[in-house]
Amino acid sequence: MPQAVIYPFDGDDLTLAVQVAQRAEFTSVVFLPRGGGTSTNGQSLGDGVVVDTSRHMRRIHDYDPETGLVRVEPGLVRDKLIDFLAPHGRFFAPHVSTTSRATIGGMVSNDSSGKGSVVYGKTSDHIHSIELVLPDGNVATFDAKGAFGDNDVTQAADRICRDVEKKLAPHFDEIALRFPIMKRGFTGYNLKEARARDGGLNLLKLVAGSEGTLGFIKSVTLKSEPIPAHTALAVLVYDSHDTGLRAVPDLLEARPHAIEFIDDKILGAALRSPFAEDVRQVLGITNEGGAFAAHFFEISDEDEQELARRLDSLKEHLDSRIAPALRPIGIKILGSPDDIARVWEIRRACQGLLAGFDKNKRAVAFIEDCAVPPENLADFVAELEAVLEARNIPLGMYGHADVGCVHIRPLMNLTAEDERRQIRQISDAVFALTQKYGGLLWGEHGKGLRSEYSEQVIGSDLVQVMRQIKTVFDPSNRMNPGKIARPIDDRAPVLALDEVPMRGAFDAQIGPVLAEQFSNTLRCDGNGACFNQDAAQPFCPSYKITGDRRLSPKGRAGMLREWARARSTGDTVGARDIADELNVILETCLACKACAGVGCPAKVDIPEMKSQFLNWYHEDHKRPAADLLVANLERVAPMLDRIGGLVNFLQSTVLVRWSMAHGFGLVDLPKLRHRRGFFDQLQKLNVQTMSAATLLRMGDAERAGTVAIVQDCFTSFYDADVLLAQVELVKRLGYTPVLLRYRTGGKPLHVRGMLKRFRQIAQQNAHDLAELSKAGFSIVGVDAATTLMYRHEYLETLPDCPDLGVRLLSEWLDAQDLPLLDGDTCYTMIQHCTERSLEPQTSVQWQSIFERSGLSVNLVKAGCCGMSGLFGHEASHQEMSRGLYDENWRAVVEAEAEGGLVATGYSCRSQVNRLSDVQALHPAQILLSHLRNR
Repeated sequence: MPQAVIYPFDGDDLTLAVQVAQRAEFTSVVFLPRGGGTSTNGQSLGDGVVVDTSRHMRRIHDYDPETGLVRVEPGLVRDKLIDFLAPHGRFFAPHVSTTSRATIGGMVSNDSSGKGSVVYGKTSDHIHSIELVLPDGNVATFDAKGAFGDNDVTQAADRICRDVEKKLAPHFDEIALRFPIMKRGFTGYNLKEARARDGGLNLLKLVAGSEGTLGFIKSVTLKSEPIPAHTALAVLVYDSHDTGLRAVPDLLEARPHAIEFIDDKILGAALRSPFAEDVRQVLGITNEGGAFAAHFFEISDEDEQELARRLDSLKEHLDSRIAPALRPIGIKILGSPDDIARVWEIRRACQGLLAGFDKNKRAVAFIEDCAVPPENLADFVAELEAVLEARNIPLGMYGHADVGCVHIRPLMNLTAEDERRQIRQISDAVFALTQKYGGLLWGEHGKGLRSEYSEQVIGSDLVQVMRQIKTVFDPSNRMNPGKIARPIDDRAPVLALDEVPMRGAFDAQIGPVLAEQFSNTLRCDGNGACFNQDAAQPFCPSYKITGDRRLSPKGRAGMLREWARARSTGDTVGARDIADELNVILETCLACKACAGVGCPAKVDIPEMKSQFLNWYHEDHKRPAADLLVANLERVAPMLDRIGGLVNFLQSTVLVRWSMAHGFGLVDLPKLRHRRGFFDQLQKLNVQTMSAATLLRMGDAERAGTVAIVQDCFTSFYDADVLLAQVELVKRLGYTPVLLRYRTGGKPLHVRGMLKRFRQIAQQNAHDLAELSKAGFSIVGVDAATTLMYRHEYLETLPDCPDLGVRLLSEWLDAQDLPLLDGDTCYTMIQHCTERSLEPQTSVQWQSIFERSGLSVNLVKAGCCGMSGLFGHEASHQEMSRGLYDENWRAVVEAEAEGGLVATGYSCRSQVNRLSDVQALHPAQILLSHLRNR
């Protein structure tokens, strides 16, 4: 457990922290550098003071357009650097799959590589210089030739260089002999690349990959590369991953920029996931196609004709240079940037797809970056699979075939002691295999707690050299102690893989009832996807706007686990204190369900866990006044609608606004669009409102053309024009729309953790909807977030609930023959976060619907608008709500204020109207307006 956490605001704070630690009273303090929280091998874990640069030290200081050099702080996320460099026609080449949240400091500390390393190499190949806070509090800057800067400091830094050089010099031949020869070389004091044969020293190669054991990175100057002008991707489909891996050495002769692979298990999981449509349409793979593995062969070139020639050469190469038994059974060439991006989305989702195999097991990272020479990869993988199959442990794999690096995630239940013991047994067995095939156990993600294997790779003499280097920099062992190497005078070994506390051992203390109730939190594997800084992604809004890791799904899941453990072990005081803090950090969860969708590999679903927790918490804690109002909103809305004019008038008065703000904590409440004339419009359209029982009395012929539309509180009473538009749209498409009689759905109750009432409502509605679905009715919802409740919250609450068959409007329209419409406007559409996260194929559906109708639409990927139900109307959330809107939506909305803006979510349209005074339209309104004008 860390003693404290420091969030330095800038490099001076970082220096100050180390300088203060030189005082006599702080000599026992040790530091644990931390970046994006995405490392998988315990690099930043320990008992010292965590120094987290990701929260504030995110600045880009200098950029030289002539040289392409850029100086950045260590907490900058790689994607932000990519965004900065793109307008200059350049990029930072090392491409890790965690690019949306991996920090540059973390990439340097692990010497990361990722996709494309067969051409571009590792992070250390792209460092011009590093500004390092040394363990004694001095600051020195190193480049490939030595140290430079202030005279006094430079002299001390030069002394470090000379001392390191002396340690390396006598061992050059042994280093050349013992270090593996491969693209993914030895990291964690890379002695081989740190000293050249001419006697020179490249200290950058030691600092890169040192995992914070030699000092703190204050800033780093990086080399950027020109963005390739043209790129194409060949999807090679194989009948087995073994066949594909055996073909890699021959494929490398075609000079790819990257060859990535996915095995049969992950490909099968993708076909059962929201990515299924992408797999079928973009990869050309179907369930019946006999495909068991896929390789993604990427080629880039500055000349388009040369790129085409290279693709022709690849096809010829596959036909003539590769043995028939190793040829792919299918090839598809992709040139569209959108299609290529969709392929890489599937590749990035591999970890998440593995998480869905077994809800009681996690895809555990401890042998997940083994690397061997590519010509040995197939044999290595075959033996590794046998090791795990002998223990009855399933696995899935993917990776960088071009450099022989394979990501292997055994599926294990680490709450079981016997499975925890197997971590050591499997690690030893797999390490032996990497030695047999000339590779490394750590090929990409750093050593961390696997440093103990170094001696078996390079021998005791070279491990002593590593210890001497540690002593030169950090004789008191204050920088990330226990990792990579200890100083000469420290007799303790480095931390061993199975001698540190395992999260599974703590989780095992959680009682079975709580473990089942909060099982989603136990699935969190710490991958840090919720720390992403991609403004176009919904996941996770509360973390993005605050930078507070407690307010991320990972932070909330960790605290929920500790609370459940405290309750289970009888720690009443601890459980009570944690519960009060939990209530605070869950308060800022927007319940957007992004962490239940494709964004979160483990799908921890904090909104569901929040609901369960609040249900328990408020058994003996008074609920806030707003809960009373929210709990009855759906029930009283029809009554308020009858006097809508009066309600809206009262709501606009100073007294009522003040009472709502100070009595209930609610502000800017929307007005009822009271439905005077609503039923007249329905009558003109000859559309009826019916109960489920009445519908079920219809004959088969009537049912066939009937579309039952499920009402929800928000569109029915606050945005009734959208409901009318959908009704008329369905009718104009040749069907008989019927409005299901309005009933409360329970969404606000679930958000507030009022689960007893929610369960009652869900049972009633589920019964009726299931009967309608069984009877063959088409059932379509209106608001995306509410519609998705029927397939998520209802199923969580009612385990035996069947598929209720309630479709999103996009799902229903995508299956229709749509008329060709006329229109010159190019619409800009932003989808609801819940819709995009839980059902990502809806983006493709909306695009297809508009294009098949002859209309033009640009789907903008934007983060959360900050409304999310009533969240944006709560006074305590105003700063967060408005901040999210300003960051993610305002620029898009105000650029499209002339009438071309479309938003699928009621919450989103409400927020746009509230904060930009713009009326965004629903897709049904757009389609209907063009149908009327045919």
